[in-house]
Amino acid sequence: MLLNPLDMANYLTLIEQMKPSAVIEIGSLEGGRTEWLADTMAALGLEARVISIDLMPRDHHGRFGIDARVGDARHLAKVLPPEDIKSLGHPLLIIEDSAHDEETCTAVLEYFDPLLAKGDYLIVEDGAFRSEGDIKANLSTLSPPSRAIDAFLAGRSIDYEIDEALCDRFGYNATFNINGWLRRR
Repeated sequence: MLLNPLDMANYLTLIEQMKPSAVIEIGSLEGGRTEWLADTMAALGLEARVISIDLMPRDHHGRFGIDARVGDARHLAKVLPPEDIKSLGHPLLIIEDSAHDEETCTAVLEYFDPLLAKGDYLIVEDGAFRSEGDIKANLSTLSPPSRAIDAFLAGRSIDYEIDEALCDRFGYNATFNINGWLRRR
């Protein structure tokens, strides 16, 4: 599991506070965080319901509470139809940790937007990192995930807020998810 310790502490706090009915993880790398999320929910006495979506199949060896699906973050309706999301209840914790490019982050934000309710969280991972191509081209001081967040909030800030308590818990944006802890109002 590749997770900044400060972000891990934030996830522990957030899961304990919000008691999500389910966690949807877009992008799972080798699946370590998927198992950690299910174990964390169970340890907190919550029903472990983690849906993990990745381009590559992940074998969680039948671990309870994990639904691993194969699919593309840019085409989530094919692998996670809106009816499936609606059946999960609320609050939901959505974690976008797939391709880390602006187009994919935007697709994930736009897909989940009409499906979320007050109190749901949509976390965009790894806004602290810029691509080598962006740095060489001097395209922006913002990373691709951060550009996607900014563009999304430019049109949807009435419905979402950056949870500054999580972003700034250990210092101003001392997280790999810079301004990426979004709460539905």
